[in-house]
Amino acid sequence: EALETVLKYSKNIYEIILQYQFDLKFELFPSELESFFIDWKKRIPQKPLSFVIIDSAFCKNRLDKNVENMKIIETYTKLGVVKNFEIGDYS
Repeated sequence: EALETVLKYSKNIYEIILQYQFDLKFELFPSELESFFIDWKKRIPQKPLSFVIIDSAFCKNRLDKNVENMKIIETYTKLGVVKNFEIGDYS
């Protein structure tokens, strides 16, 4: 829902920083991530996205631990939709 809100109401945002809380069990599913990038690609004006994830190395649902999500991010980076992708560790 957060990513959908950004798409719908934030026309001047080109950097998204998602911070996972250690005790929060949240997972970004590949279908949700791909849908977000598809919709981002359709935005006008088209400007590449900086996508930053901050979480704990101990988080079992870390985005980079999901091979399918990483392939999606790689695809949209090659397409120019994602300009910068980083995973930071706050632990």
